[in-house]
Amino acid sequence: MKLLFVSNPAHGQINNLMSIAHELVLRGHDVHVCTGDRLANRVRKIGALAGAPDRIHFHGCGSGAAVDDLTVLAHQQPELFHTRARHPPGELVSYLNLVCEHTEPGGDNYRDTCFKVRDVCLEVAPDMIIVDNFSPFAVDGVRLSKRKYMLSSPGAACAVAKDVSPFKYPLPLCGADGSPASRKGIRMVWNNFAFIAWWLRWCFTHPWPKARRAFRKDVLGLEPVDIVCDSFMTPVAGTVKENVAAISFNVAGLDLYPPEAYHPDVFFVGPCYPPVRTAQSEGIDFARQSQEAAAILDKAAAAAAQTAAAASSDEEHDPVKDWLDEAQSAGGEVIYINMGSIFYYTLEEYNQLILAVSDLHDANPALRVLLKVPALSDEIQPIPPATDLPSFVRRESWLPSIQTVLEHPVVKIAVHHGGGNSFNEALSYGLPQFVLSQWGETHDIAAYVRAHDIGVTSDTSPKLVREDIVVKLDELLRDYAKFKKNCNRWQLRTVQAGGTRVAADIIELHARQASLPDDDE
Repeated sequence: MKLLFVSNPAHGQINNLMSIAHELVLRGHDVHVCTGDRLANRVRKIGALAGAPDRIHFHGCGSGAAVDDLTVLAHQQPELFHTRARHPPGELVSYLNLVCEHTEPGGDNYRDTCFKVRDVCLEVAPDMIIVDNFSPFAVDGVRLSKRKYMLSSPGAACAVAKDVSPFKYPLPLCGADGSPASRKGIRMVWNNFAFIAWWLRWCFTHPWPKARRAFRKDVLGLEPVDIVCDSFMTPVAGTVKENVAAISFNVAGLDLYPPEAYHPDVFFVGPCYPPVRTAQSEGIDFARQSQEAAAILDKAAAAAAQTAAAASSDEEHDPVKDWLDEAQSAGGEVIYINMGSIFYYTLEEYNQLILAVSDLHDANPALRVLLKVPALSDEIQPIPPATDLPSFVRRESWLPSIQTVLEHPVVKIAVHHGGGNSFNEALSYGLPQFVLSQWGETHDIAAYVRAHDIGVTSDTSPKLVREDIVVKLDELLRDYAKFKKNCNRWQLRTVQAGGTRVAADIIELHARQASLPDDDE
């Protein structure tokens, strides 16, 4: 089979897709990846790891505002990032207006990028296209090709919800905090309709969404879908004829909505790790029927064994693992803090965090902290060097293996910003979570954590405040057994979801199905 992945190059979008691409290469398929130019080496590395460099193909679609996500803008203009991109739950307007001020609703660059994606789709002529639903240029370009495609969705489950009744459930992005009061009653209905009124007013009166709708219709020639999708987002599953399915990297049921809120062709597979080093089960074997398939699997197993041996060798020299082992031997407990690839600290909030964990350490001297912080210049992130930290805190800008950290028995709690990958990774290892949500759908993920009692959420989001951090982490540590029991239940459901293997099975099945005549033909 010939399969094509299309996405922006951000870690949040690309990580799950690269794991699935790796699995599909191991199964003997030709895999094409169309994304930002800067990922060329990473894509080619997959072929080398799989022992099949001739089965992975890179197609660059450029760089710049049309292709890149919020990361570039965030790192270029820290003041705007901290004051406008980050926002409290439900207060989406500052984020939207910031994006509108720094991106074009159309223009030659966006048009040419969409046409480039379209041309790749037509030239490759894949059996199936998998496109990230947070990449507007990618979805628009794929739609222009008129070829069948599947959506991939790394964000909150609500990003693939199609039918949410405003009378029964809080709407996505509306700011519901997951508490019982936010999920029912007249207050919820009022908030929903106030949110709808705001969305519609913004879509109809702001010049950017009006220009985006006109551009998609008049320049790209795309058929309108609905006012919100056409104005800013991308169409959800079940709204475009060529879109045959969607894969969400979440676990079914871990949200605020009933199953009927999602189109029948939305599949929840949980987080997708690289094929060899994974927390997932073998998954569901859909298509192991022929001798040819068996032979491919034998080759894949051999390649996987070689990769596992190399990975095992690398792990022997993992200083982070050595530190975790030492903490375990000393009878310690580790809190892992990672606010994602976009987020970075102001000096004030960094100090608030360090003071908070120091307070907790004073009360529990066995406590240690593993803190992942991006390596950025002082102009962007003016924080003290890691050498100034207290001895119980280890700061890293890069981790040799996120799985090694999450699966280590000494790691008790995961603290993150509410990103889809961080949320589902912690879930797959049964770790109670503290969510300091920052923007957009990260607030929805925080609501899921609270509603299902698998962790706690900040009362001061998006700001990091010492007192809030101390209170919430203390609650997690005091009631750890309760939270851990709930997390274990959802960890098992993550295993049932299947991860990388099942995602690849779903893609294979839909690729075969795509060659059959449509029902209306």
